[in-house]
Amino acid sequence: MSLRGPACTLDLAGDPTEEDLRSAEHLANTFAYAALPIVSFEVDERDLGDYALRRPPKVRGRIRLVAMGAVEIAACGGTHLANTAEALPVKLTGSERVRGGLRRVTFRVGWEAFEDYGTKHALADRLVQRFSAPIPELPGRVTRLQEEFSEARAELAAVRARRADELAQRLLERAEQRGEVRVVRGVVEDAMLELALEALAGREGVAVLLASRSEGHVRLAFAHGPSVSWDLRPALQAALAVVDGRGGGRPERAQGAGPRLEAIDAALHAAGTALPDA
Repeated sequence: MSLRGPACTLDLAGDPTEEDLRSAEHLANTFAYAALPIVSFEVDERDLGDYALRRPPKVRGRIRLVAMGAVEIAACGGTHLANTAEALPVKLTGSERVRGGLRRVTFRVGWEAFEDYGTKHALADRLVQRFSAPIPELPGRVTRLQEEFSEARAELAAVRARRADELAQRLLERAEQRGEVRVVRGVVEDAMLELALEALAGREGVAVLLASRSEGHVRLAFAHGPSVSWDLRPALQAALAVVDGRGGGRPERAQGAGPRLEAIDAALHAAGTALPDA
């Protein structure tokens, strides 16, 4: 058990179900509402057999016992409430499996539970106003929004893929033939940079040198397919020198970025110049 912060934890064996945990929460609140007195007293360790302790004490000699009404008695040297009602409310806030086959239950009590409730109620109230739906309908609204978002994201991905293919075809039409390799160079929208690179790099005999403007930086992305044996890293370094950038990669794929936006065309020219002649 951990009581070190507002969120307390208790590790339980036996893999209790959610129904078990809710029943325990109800029972704890039942004892709390009963306002049972909590008293402490000392006994000699020889007399411990007269008490139904929850677990054996860890000390010897005179033992301090704490009793919660007639419900529980335990050996404890810590501080306690005057009665069980001071713990109200007792509220479970979550549970998870942890090592050792245990289930860790998180809960709050007293004013910290009230504060947690207030925070969550304020959030729920904002969601009710935002979605114009009562609290019981919020999960359904959120589920529908998630479904709509997934559909919209899939449609957007399909549109971008089509645009990337169209862009790749236009860039190929302007490609420079260098021996057996077609060199594609161009400045594209930042959102299309990776997509266009993938659409082009998978084609036979193509080397791709692309750049984009992104949040005050020049992004450079170079790649070629398996049928091209060039090392693109010298081309990247030539381009990075122009835009005062940094980057790296592998012979077949390299990328980097630099702050000199005005030099984006010059960077691509420098990269093309650094490529093999054939």
